[in-house]
Parts: sequence; structure tokens; C-alpha cells
Amino acid sequence: LDAFGGLANKMPIYTGIMAVAFFAAIGLPGLSGFISEALVFLGAFQYNQTLTIISGSGIIIGAAYMLWALQKVFFGQLPEKWSGPWDPTKKLYKHDDINAVELTALVPLAVIILFLGIYPQPMISMMTASVNHLIEFVNISGQLAAGM
Repeated sequence: LDAFGGLANKMPIYTGIMAVAFFAAIGLPGLSGFISEALVFLGAFQYNQTLTIISGSGIIIGAAYMLWALQKVFFGQLPEKWSGPWDPTKKLYKHDDINAVELTALVPLAVIILFLGIYPQPMISMMTASVNHLIEFVNISGQLAAGM
């Protein structure tokens, strides 16, 4: 990560899209990662509060790392070797912001991240039957293991 830094100045659109992805991975409210983390922790808290609290600290450590990585890669000082146009003798690179093809791939993903963060019901509805079957299987397996 030390080789990066300052990409936000050269690639602001890419930085914005990646920030949305980083924040979704952290689980910020309003983004797709939040509802999954919230549902897992709400369910786990009912069964083992201590382990849920311990695992919550893992989320905090992961979020701190993601924010640190975002800061290192996109903000701060741009290394000199990345700041100029291509020069084969000095091996310098010119970085342009993302192009239309890359935007075509990344913008729909960012929209899905936002949509599922605001309205997660379509995915929850899609998973309900599978989750119910899984719960039933685990309950039956537990009863068989206990000799019931």
C-alpha cells in the first residue's frame, strides 16, 4: 500500500465508486453490507451474546483496516513515479480516470449496492425459503445427534 496514495486527485470518479464499495464492505447503513451484518448479529445475539460481542469487535477492526486502506490508496501524497506522463526511460505512468467501458461495469454495481442497502426486501424474500430449509435441516440433525 505504500506504493499508492493520492489517486483521488488523478482518478476522482474511480475514487468515488471505490469509496461506495469500501463503505458497503464496512457495513454502513444505507448500503448493501449493513443489512447482512445486522441480520447476522441480531440472530447470533439471541443464542450467544458473548461471542456476538466478540465477533462485533472483528467488524470494528475490519472497518478500521478498510478505512486505513482507503486513505492509503486514494488520499495523501501521490508518489512521483505515478504523477507524470508515460516515460519509458524513467518508467513513469500517466493515470487517467476510468473510461466509459469501466463506468459501464462499475456504475451498475454501485447502484445495486445502494438499492439493496435502501430496499433489501427482494433479496431477503429470495433467500427465505432456502434459509427455512437450512434451519429445518439443522434442527433435525441436532435432534438425531442428541438421540431423539
